[in-house]
Amino acid sequence: MGQDAPAGTAFFTPESVGVGEVVTLSVVITKESGGDVQFPSVLDLPEELEQRRSIEVRSRKVKTEWQADYFLVAWRADTVPIPAIEIALDDTGQSTVLVTPPQLVVHGVLPAETTNLELRDPRPFLQVRGFSWWLLMGLVATGAIFGWWLFRRRKGDPIAIVPFGPGGYALREFGRLREEWLEGGLAGSNFYDGYEETLRRYVSATRGWSPSQSLKGFALSQSSLLSALRHSLLARFARVQPKSEGPIQDLAAGEAFIRSEMLVDGPDKAEPDSGSEFQR
Repeated sequence: MGQDAPAGTAFFTPESVGVGEVVTLSVVITKESGGDVQFPSVLDLPEELEQRRSIEVRSRKVKTEWQADYFLVAWRADTVPIPAIEIALDDTGQSTVLVTPPQLVVHGVLPAETTNLELRDPRPFLQVRGFSWWLLMGLVATGAIFGWWLFRRRKGDPIAIVPFGPGGYALREFGRLREEWLEGGLAGSNFYDGYEETLRRYVSATRGWSPSQSLKGFALSQSSLLSALRHSLLARFARVQPKSEGPIQDLAAGEAFIRSEMLVDGPDKAEPDSGSEFQR
């Protein structure tokens, strides 16, 4: 071979690889006389290897040294021989050089049979990664005892449920009307509809007051309550919008009337008054 004869070398990076990993095969051509070098784009590979991506060719020294990188993947653990690669030194392909790569060492992903594996002592049945099952069982037992104690305590101290009488229900409805009026959720007519309905249910339960009888019949002795019923008449039929403080004062009159009767007779002891002569 003369002084101007081209030289070629090949090497793997890394020198050994695992199954399924990518390895780079670099082929380097040195040509002192310069000129172009044509590397094959696809290699003739054994079935254990597969070429990935396109080759990368670069000149390491201007027109005197070229390097082509091939990216390969091995699919079987073995020492794989690579066929010689024919590289053209000009565009005609008449001048070529053969480069024989080294064998590729491919190792498996599982430990070899000769590899000594460290055997750990058997783990206790009631222990997982340093956590004791006895501690967990103790916490569960403590929670069960606390739940039993809480259940017994609540069972021994029942909450007394006192049902509302007619007066209690009326006061609760007046409270609801006050909240809705202050929040601006009621028109004047709707407010007094609820106001009269609450009074009518109360006197119906305590006096047997007929729905056909006027509410003014039991309000004559209560000037403030009688005034509230006049306001109700104006709001419901004349569509007069009451002032903001008017309905609150009328609610206070109705609550005072019901509380006065509850203190005297109790919510469920008022006698029906069927002889009233005030009709609607």
